[in-house]
Amino acid sequence: MNSIPWTVTAVEPRGGTVVRLTFADDTVADFDLAYLLNRPDTVFAAFTADMIPAAQLVDGTVAWETPSGTVDLAADALYDHTRGVCPGGTCEGWEPSMTRLVHE
Repeated sequence: MNSIPWTVTAVEPRGGTVVRLTFADDTVADFDLAYLLNRPDTVFAAFTADMIPAAQLVDGTVAWETPSGTVDLAADALYDHTRGVCPGGTCEGWEPSMTRLVHE
């Protein structure tokens, strides 16, 4: 096992805006990433629902290749989301109901 539990080891599109992530400690969760859409003035400004299934594993997290370069999510924050926690108390659109823990 990787010594950093929040390292993402697998990314699987699940349909629509849902992506399943597996972490180094074998935690698995489905994330509805719809909250990334329609966010002007962020790296996600050009994201569409059709882009989310193109998610891939890059350097231990989930990422997308865009014309502007690679856009990724903070693996540690995603891992915290599996526990219903929003790091720093504000996740700009993320709600606990958007993450479903499959197993720990």
